[in-house]
Amino acid sequence: SRLLEASIQAVSDYYAADMEAEKILSQLRQGEMPTGVTRQDHLYSYSCPISTTQDLVVEVILENETWNILRWQAVPVQR
Repeated sequence: SRLLEASIQAVSDYYAADMEAEKILSQLRQGEMPTGVTRQDHLYSYSCPISTTQDLVVEVILENETWNILRWQAVPVQR
């Protein structure tokens, strides 16, 4: 069914964005500053596109050399 295909595609798209977000977090942990990441003091923010209508928005904070995830959320695109 078309609905099932769309559902499978949506899950696949989310996991692709999630993997990209994990990769960016890994780069931050290694002391890199990937393109598209914004920083305010110890707060780092970035987003990865899931689809034309959703982004995966991530906010992490560096506290005492530990990265804490404050937000890891699919949100409607605001372009």
